[in-house]
Amino acid sequence: MKRNRLSVIFAVLACICIFSVAAIYNQCQIQQEEKEAPTIKLEIYEGPIYLSDDGACCYRVKANVTGAPIPDVVFLKDDSDGTLGKYIAQVNLYDSSEIYTLTATATNLEGTASDSIEISWGCDGDKEIEQGEAPTIELEIYEGPLSAEGDDICYYRIKAIVTGSPIPTIEFSKDDSNEALGKYIAQVNLYDSSEIYTLIATATNLEGTASDSINLGWGCSNNVAREPLIVVDLTSLETQILNLINNIRVSNGLGVLQPNQILTDIARSRCSDMINRSYFSHYTPDGKNIFNILKENGVSYVNAGENLGKSTPASSGTPEAFANAWMASPTHKANIVRSVYSKIGIGVVDGGGRRVVATVFTN
Repeated sequence: MKRNRLSVIFAVLACICIFSVAAIYNQCQIQQEEKEAPTIKLEIYEGPIYLSDDGACCYRVKANVTGAPIPDVVFLKDDSDGTLGKYIAQVNLYDSSEIYTLTATATNLEGTASDSIEISWGCDGDKEIEQGEAPTIELEIYEGPLSAEGDDICYYRIKAIVTGSPIPTIEFSKDDSNEALGKYIAQVNLYDSSEIYTLIATATNLEGTASDSINLGWGCSNNVAREPLIVVDLTSLETQILNLINNIRVSNGLGVLQPNQILTDIARSRCSDMINRSYFSHYTPDGKNIFNILKENGVSYVNAGENLGKSTPASSGTPEAFANAWMASPTHKANIVRSVYSKIGIGVVDGGGRRVVATVFTN
């Protein structure tokens, strides 16, 4: 009998140990991405194509790049004004004797690489450029009506569903979140129970413009759950990073992350500490990680994570460069698109010729 009881006890202890290891592994999926200097190779993607409206001969040139973090690409000339995406540029020639040498540069935190390609007329005047797709837009309530804690405010969050090629730009007639929710979601605050606001959104690309509108009335009552409005004081760079992360989440069918002041203060403190004590790691010189720091600041969580980034010089660390680097790393990407997260803190601090970024995620 005693032997049977001991067997049961050992089995239970074994299960507890396995569960604990899984929980610790769940919290510690934070690694640094591999680094690789960029390479770039230009090739003709489309063309020559004759543009009959202005008598031009058009080429579209694609940049094939490698590197980690994913490099940013800058073309010396792009007659599409960026509408074909960051890896394709358009070059228009207006004379049959014209020859143009297109140069493109790829840059990441590990260095710079360039390539060039010579483009000449090549058109016979009978090949037309293909048509894009005119934009469409439809507005729908994403969240709301919600009451703001401590304020007599009723607010809605409205999502724009768009199609079109090239991808349209979106403009809302009102956005009380100041773009903190990303470019596809706007927040509308109502301050009076009799107020009705008509939100208008416009989608625009090279093929045209489309608009949609939605009427928003008060809709709140004492029975509606009260939630805080976004009141986090973010810098311009921090706001841009927030927008990029939330756009990625929306494109993956996930909810946006709400900026949190405590998490933001922790993220900024992490960046300052790394600059002041000359290290770059998920662990401080004293051996503390983000989980220790959250608990020290009284932050309760079930799931949490941290993404870090740095650039030298500081000016090379654009929001897009950091976002691209994180999305190129499986563990960093997993934090950005993890469905259980709902809050985020973002810190960006420059010092000593470098820029350090920290993002802290919790549920």
